[in-house]
Amino acid sequence: MTIEKSFNLIPAVFTPMSPNGDINLSVIKSYAQHLYKNGMSTIFVNGTTGESLFLTVEERRLIMEEWSRVSPPEMQFITHVGHNCIKSAKELAKHAQQLNVHAISAMTPIFLKPATDDDLIDFLLEIAMEAPDTPFYFYYIPSMSHYYLNMLEFLEKAIKRIPTLVGVKYTSEDLMEYRKCVVKFGDKLNILFGRDELLLHGLMLGAKGAVGTNYNFIGPLFLKIVAAYQAGQIEKARLIADKTTAFANIFVSSGFLSIGKPYMNEFGVDCGTVRLPLKTISDERYNKFLQDIAALELDKI
Repeated sequence: MTIEKSFNLIPAVFTPMSPNGDINLSVIKSYAQHLYKNGMSTIFVNGTTGESLFLTVEERRLIMEEWSRVSPPEMQFITHVGHNCIKSAKELAKHAQQLNVHAISAMTPIFLKPATDDDLIDFLLEIAMEAPDTPFYFYYIPSMSHYYLNMLEFLEKAIKRIPTLVGVKYTSEDLMEYRKCVVKFGDKLNILFGRDELLLHGLMLGAKGAVGTNYNFIGPLFLKIVAAYQAGQIEKARLIADKTTAFANIFVSSGFLSIGKPYMNEFGVDCGTVRLPLKTISDERYNKFLQDIAALELDKI
């Protein structure tokens, strides 16, 4: 298995839904075209942004199939196959390989959590080996899983035991740990940076790729940060990052997924509603969000 050599900005995509809460596959083609037009060549499917663990196994299979069917030929995707049930996770991993997805990923189970690193690796290994020809990313998101690891110790063991392991989707604010992982494992693993509001920090710490929700909306601005940083224009990168960080803070404080799905309508992609226990936001709250975003004057960057 090989890791990516060039920087890749990866939107974590929403799952389009109808007003009754059913998945709406018909939207995915226009969604893929929107992202590709904005310079996104890889996506992350069925993750946290996609309300993954609120979906049935069959729904997740159908979503994978549709992204695979309608995406531009040049667009690759990583799909999250993690599940609290190991049999369901293995079923999803096997299906992903049959679709020739670029890579699969799995997070820590969030119910009756593994007692040790080795127990977690046993769990991930069974999933990964159901798709033995497909690269595997460990999905680390302690803010959701409430499972915290010493990543250096964990990766030291995991890299020896999971033959398809090519990287980590690292969604944590522990930047010191992130840097240590890049220094120690960066030649063997792609440690994808998972906090888009801190993308410039990730670049400075050696990230070679990043996954985030906000790339759905203002991906081109984040690409400008990457370009400015790579050109040595650090002050320019900082000024753009100030704006994208402000956007991300407004987005999260306004409702995260509950605000993000209706906001996709502003880009011609109807992602519909969220699934319970999440709730659709009021028109008043949504209009306040739009006003706050407009005040940032992102179009003037």
